[in-house]
Amino acid sequence: MDEISLITTEDGSHTLFHSTFNTSYHSRFGAVTESLHVYIQAGLFHFMSENPDILSVRILEMGFGTGLNAMLSMDVARRQKIQMEYEAVEAYPVPVDKATQFNYLRFSETDLRSYHAMHAGAWGKALNLNDYFTLTKHLSKMEDWHSDKKFDVIYYDAFGPETQPHLWEHTLMQKMFNFLKNGGLLVTFCAKGSFKRCLRDVGFEVEALKGPPGKREITRALKR
Repeated sequence: MDEISLITTEDGSHTLFHSTFNTSYHSRFGAVTESLHVYIQAGLFHFMSENPDILSVRILEMGFGTGLNAMLSMDVARRQKIQMEYEAVEAYPVPVDKATQFNYLRFSETDLRSYHAMHAGAWGKALNLNDYFTLTKHLSKMEDWHSDKKFDVIYYDAFGPETQPHLWEHTLMQKMFNFLKNGGLLVTFCAKGSFKRCLRDVGFEVEALKGPPGKREITRALKR
């Protein structure tokens, strides 16, 4: 049996189930629905509404995974005509042949060429996928990855704390806080109490927001 297998979620969009971690990459209630709710609406759009005059935005994603969050963000960059620099850190990349089976183009304005380039493009190299969107994928564990850049928005989309608890503790939350610009934010599907306490301990202001279908709450953390 494959370590990762393709499944269809309730909104018709694909995700993967990882047998080693015994978890799916997205909510079974809807992969696209979850990504739009958590990362685009509560994350990117919220940041843009708080900064209406910005001409560019820099995003860091913890866990590139299926590339869905990056693709939906690229849609926003093109639609809003805003320059977007997107960096993603991934320790367990999805094989390209598996990634190109996803039906995400059904839910996106992204063209087939850009979609394939997103998955097949070299790691560690800036990929100019259109006039507004540049993607750099880093093949690394987040605890080993370093950058001098400061980010506006962090999509924290690792496997959950039940699966990889060390990714939701103080050391990495301090790292995320340091990566953000003042006024930046981190957004994630996780609403566990101990995780939110970690965020507060390192200096974040924490907001509990209504979750997507199948989930009561999500978390947005602000760096003032």
